[in-house]
Amino acid sequence: MKKFKIFISVLLIFSLLPIYASFAQEEEYEIVLTETDGFKKLSAFGILTEEDEELEYYDEIPRGLFMKYAMKCYFGEGVYPTTEEAGILFSDVSEGTDGAREIAVASKLGIVNGNGSEFRPDDSITSSEAAKVLVSILGYGEIAENTGGYPTGYLTLANRLDIFDGCSFTESGCLAAEDLLTALVNTLEAEVMEISAIHSYNPGITRTYTTEGKTLLEHVFGIYREEGIVESNEYTSIYGLTDVDEGRVKINDIRYIENESGATELLGYSTECYYKMDAPEYNRVIVYIAPYKNNIVSVSSEYIEDSLISSTSFGYYKDAAASKATDVKLAKSATLIYNGGQKSLAPELLSPETGTVTLIDNNEDNVYDVAVVMSYRTILVSGVSPSSYTVSDMLGGDSIILDPEDDEYDVVIDLDGEKADFAAIAARYVISYAESNGCKKDIKYVKISTKTIEGTPESIDADAEIVTINGTDYPINANLAESISLKDSGTYYLDFSGRIVARKISKDVVYGYLNGVIKDSGLKDSIQAQIFTENDRWVELELKDKITYNGKSEDSELFYNDCMATKDYRQLITYTVDEAGRINMIKLAESFAEYSAEEENAIEQDIFRKYDEIASVKYRSGLKALGSGSGQASILLSDSTKVFVVPDQTEAAASKDEFYMMPRSEFEADATYTNVTAYDLDKIRTAGALVIRGHKKAINSKSSFMVVDEIVRTLNSDDTAVKGIKGYYKNSLITLAAKDDSIFLDSNGKAIEYSEGDVIQFTLDVDGNISSIVLRYDYSAGTGQSVGSTLSYASNTFVANTVYYTDASANKFITDGETKSIVGTDGSTILSVYDTETKTLTPGSLADLEKGNKFIARVVYYVADEIIVYH
Repeated sequence: MKKFKIFISVLLIFSLLPIYASFAQEEEYEIVLTETDGFKKLSAFGILTEEDEELEYYDEIPRGLFMKYAMKCYFGEGVYPTTEEAGILFSDVSEGTDGAREIAVASKLGIVNGNGSEFRPDDSITSSEAAKVLVSILGYGEIAENTGGYPTGYLTLANRLDIFDGCSFTESGCLAAEDLLTALVNTLEAEVMEISAIHSYNPGITRTYTTEGKTLLEHVFGIYREEGIVESNEYTSIYGLTDVDEGRVKINDIRYIENESGATELLGYSTECYYKMDAPEYNRVIVYIAPYKNNIVSVSSEYIEDSLISSTSFGYYKDAAASKATDVKLAKSATLIYNGGQKSLAPELLSPETGTVTLIDNNEDNVYDVAVVMSYRTILVSGVSPSSYTVSDMLGGDSIILDPEDDEYDVVIDLDGEKADFAAIAARYVISYAESNGCKKDIKYVKISTKTIEGTPESIDADAEIVTINGTDYPINANLAESISLKDSGTYYLDFSGRIVARKISKDVVYGYLNGVIKDSGLKDSIQAQIFTENDRWVELELKDKITYNGKSEDSELFYNDCMATKDYRQLITYTVDEAGRINMIKLAESFAEYSAEEENAIEQDIFRKYDEIASVKYRSGLKALGSGSGQASILLSDSTKVFVVPDQTEAAASKDEFYMMPRSEFEADATYTNVTAYDLDKIRTAGALVIRGHKKAINSKSSFMVVDEIVRTLNSDDTAVKGIKGYYKNSLITLAAKDDSIFLDSNGKAIEYSEGDVIQFTLDVDGNISSIVLRYDYSAGTGQSVGSTLSYASNTFVANTVYYTDASANKFITDGETKSIVGTDGSTILSVYDTETKTLTPGSLADLEKGNKFIARVVYYVADEIIVYH
């Protein structure tokens, strides 16, 4: 702390420097008072509360209100006299006056003057008046009186103490609300004065003053300030592994209790930190922390220029209008914080598909020392299971599990900018999901957006990934930008950054599979249609008396009679409903010769069209199409193609559970699909809808393995007690509930047993319940199982065997058995070790594949995608 001596004889050398050179700025901007540093700091210090948000309504601060806050800084939480004890000395101040108590106490202490005169509590406080009060409470009042008095002496000291640093004042020279907060913070951070000596000289007495070495904030509130980089939190460190405990951070090699201050999220930032010392442990407890003196570049993923990214540089566009990218330098030893965990800096990690990159220059040399990357996966919530904490994805991605009781990771949930918990997640919310790994404790970040927009695209720039709706430009997911058209009116879903990531087209006409027609006899006959909808739901909808049927207005009775007479009503239809939810239009599909003029006209007129059923066809993943590859015309699929999977049916109704909507992501490369009927092919042969008959819902063979721990009783999403599986999934121990107990029965109704150590794959329904299971490895049976012990060159092969030889340097190993096969691994291979004694699963490496170990692997073209090895 600096110290200075001041003598009355030399105080006049202070010059009155300009405290405010300009008044209100010509360029007007709106200040959100509660978002200012001043408001946040004073709230953290206990000087402001939520009630003080009303300060934003003051254009200029009244004198009485100013005294209320100034004296609170002076006394803190200490006890000071009541108005009755202090005595009100001003004729225009009464008990009900704003700051009456503070005015009375300040008057008694000599901070304000007057006896019987007016105080004018409702007048705006001027800079001179504020200077007198704030300089006095810091202990410099006598010096100010001896160096010019009021106002010169006080303004001189206020300037020297930086009390008004950052204030702009109003045109009349009074304090606005933001000036009040700024001045109070500056006062709290100024050093208080004490008398160090009194000297007697002729002709008078001279006092010597010295700064006490403490700020008012330290002296009164016990709050101290520190500057430094947040170098570690409980999860990781900018230098590698962290050495701090839960709920703590390290700044300048000193540990602090984080105290929900947000310090954890400031890893890598230079900060100003305010803290208190607790007792008796004398821990430093953070009361407020914020970035400080950082040179920061924050870039959304759509503005990143990949061609300019390397381990020492980063390129980006400042905005959508920028024609030239900006290139900045990264330090050779730059730290990468990726999804909350420290990683080795690699150029490909600096270009997330969706997310942000924040570069931090902590020493203002224009070379960036820290890169903070958040790389998100987008989920449109289709279902939530409160029992297993599972969230399923309407966009076809893997479900996520967010168990708050799992001690392997923390879950951080943000709903539209506010902290939330699992219960806040609901269907059709957009989740931006990121997870760290390799930390002392991992983190799962969930940023939820409930934002949607209604409208029709006015322009679409697929290259720039921008769409204009209702006159506003929105960034849009690349795949979605390519698939939407200018006629797609509907609901568009936005992620937390304002990017359009999904849509729900508000077509008047929707697809549905008609599975039953019922006449309900009563006072008035009503006809109901049983329909499996494109939204993966069953509905029973009443028909209006008069409906549009195949383009003509007909009695609904005619439709019913046609259905009963032909018995072929089990088919795909399009329909609309009125405001009361009754069907008012039904269309059956028409057929046209492919590539004919009639078909082209039907496409132009958007007529509901049906194409011949294909008995057998393969899915070609490269083209995203169904086609034989031998001259047969392909049927292209898009993300918006509605795929209805229905059972083989006689006149007896099939089980409703056998119907489901299949996302395109569930189609497997080179797999054969039978009895496929396409509807509404456009000119490039992209289907509007498909019906696949007799296809059984498949397990996603590319999903992660689960190692069974035990079969348990648990609650499904309907809070019904059912069987469930507890096991290790992605190295975490989780419990999943079955849709119902029939999942554990074979086709003959015999119970299927799953035992400890078995490896399974499963699918979840939209509510997060297990809808089907397949056993991939029977641990008790060992090797030589039907899953195979040798390899075939295929996109998905399951191999169970023992290890013969491993070469970790070559990233390969050899399976044992009569036929020995070479299996490769790469950076994406997931290898886990199952301890057969402790019955636990942990992450492993190729070195864990020792000769004689049992293993099961999913192999893609001779390269292992996932391996479970038994020790």
